[in-house]
Amino acid sequence: MAGSWFYLRRGADVPGGIVLGTIIAWRVYPVALILPLLVARRWRAAGAAIATSVAWTAAGALVVGQGAWSYPSLLLHLNGLDLPGTASPAALAAYLLGPGPLVTAIRVASIAIGAALLVVGGVVMGATEARWRLTGWGLACAGCLLLPGVIWDHYLTLLLILAVGLVVGTGRAWPGLLPVGIVSTTLGGGIALLWMPVVAIGLLVRRSALPAQTLRLRRPGATRALEPTGLDD
Repeated sequence: MAGSWFYLRRGADVPGGIVLGTIIAWRVYPVALILPLLVARRWRAAGAAIATSVAWTAAGALVVGQGAWSYPSLLLHLNGLDLPGTASPAALAAYLLGPGPLVTAIRVASIAIGAALLVVGGVVMGATEARWRLTGWGLACAGCLLLPGVIWDHYLTLLLILAVGLVVGTGRAWPGLLPVGIVSTTLGGGIALLWMPVVAIGLLVRRSALPAQTLRLRRPGATRALEPTGLDD
């Protein structure tokens, strides 16, 4: 996901879409990330992602036969309720409460919230301020985690993208702690140390993304504007 964003943030939509399409062919559920690309009007990225995922699946069919096409269908057949060890909200509810109407309601709410995050993420990605675009991609990644019925706990590392995006957008460390806290609680206390490099990297990215015209060199009794450096997105 980070590799896809590496290209998308530079306007290289086709390479970014190719990376995303490869991820879709590998894990299926990130197909939801095509929606925020469409909302953000990144048509070439969305098209490249679709074409690449289909091409990879077709290549797999040439090797293993028609069974390759059954893998994408798992996204529709698995509801998570029979796999309570997964990290999806419905599976966790089924594990804690047992099957029932409340679990079904949680599943429906999870899909609705996930879809909303995908749309909001696409809107933020299309924002004029470049510093918020990574936040939009992170919101979209969080949304795609809420749609499938089966999400293994290590998939939640995608929330680290949202953590860095929040730090970059706000220029502050603390907003990134909530997503990292979710990952740390789920995967174990040892991962809690991840917040330090995440915050450090986010602050560095935030600093490098500042428009050069707004930087000022301050010294006692003098302030002068720095010349543009071409670092702007």
